[in-house]
Amino acid sequence: MTPNSVSPVLKTPVTIQLDLDFPYTLKAEDFTVTAIGTKDKTYVRFLNVLDVDDAKKTIRCMFGGAWTGQF
Repeated sequence: MTPNSVSPVLKTPVTIQLDLDFPYTLKAEDFTVTAIGTKDKTYVRFLNVLDVDDAKKTIRCMFGGAWTGQF
């Protein structure tokens, strides 16, 4: 995932890289992306899937900010 850290108050695009040999065709509507707090599993942030690139096997999402912590 890049970047591996983001500002807790700024919207930031995040790219998730799947293995290049992932055998299925990527379609944005097939994905739901969430960030779950490592210390508080009840703290969940939903990320909007912006687009996917099937050739590069990437999913690009928008992180909308959250409390400071690790997810």
